[in-house]
Amino acid sequence: MSAAVWAFLVTVAVSILLGCLAAKFDNQSKAIAYLVALVTASVGASVALYFEISAFGAEQSTTLARVLPTLKNPVWNSVVQDIAAYDRENQAGPLEQTLHEPLRIVISRSINQARAGLIEIPDKNDVVLTTLRLLSKAQESVRATSYISPKEWWQSDIAQSYDENLKATRQHVKTFQRLFIVGSAEEAKLLKPVMEAQEKVGVEVKFSCATSIAPDRREDFIVVDDSVAAVLVLDEQRRFRSSHFFSTKVLAEDFDRRFTNLWIGARAPSEIGKAVCASPSSQ
Repeated sequence: MSAAVWAFLVTVAVSILLGCLAAKFDNQSKAIAYLVALVTASVGASVALYFEISAFGAEQSTTLARVLPTLKNPVWNSVVQDIAAYDRENQAGPLEQTLHEPLRIVISRSINQARAGLIEIPDKNDVVLTTLRLLSKAQESVRATSYISPKEWWQSDIAQSYDENLKATRQHVKTFQRLFIVGSAEEAKLLKPVMEAQEKVGVEVKFSCATSIAPDRREDFIVVDDSVAAVLVLDEQRRFRSSHFFSTKVLAEDFDRRFTNLWIGARAPSEIGKAVCASPSSQ
């Protein structure tokens, strides 16, 4: 029972006791006893009310402490700002009611993703910028695979801005490893200069043929400091579709274990000339 309930029960018990005692006194003493009982009941009620208010305040503080981090979360703020912008820019129309349900679903999905530590970034340039910010803040380790089509990344304008940050990142992290998952021996030879350039700035580089890896493990992801992970969503031609960033340590550790399993059987770039990978058409 709460403190307020205990205070109320004790007050009732004391008041009853004083009432019983008052019956044994003469009229003057009886009046005094009744007065004391009334005062005791009033004090007890006040104490019970105080405890009840204190408990309510503590409960509100606890609830606020749970809600406040969510309200301060940048993802939540982004969702709120998007809703506000939508309301400002879109005047109510005769067909607006039709869009309420799909809009509610989108907002609900965004909130659920934020609660689960998932952030979806559909724009490739935004993915690069976010990844570069993560690399600039890395302290311990960076582990990454590369399965995206070379034309989508290493042979595009993205590569230059990305490569310029690798050397700086390598200087302030203890470990930086990258595994290239190639679709064919020809692709491995095509990417060899990229691998060697990254080796020159201190990145540990290996490669594996895609056919030596289970289809559900052919992923393009990065793990930073065993705390944050990001995975690219690719289509069947390994072209970029979207990306998922995970801010939960449990998921980051899961991706780190996946990387370790892939890294064990991988080979150094110096062995590319000896590599025999099945062609993409036979995968």
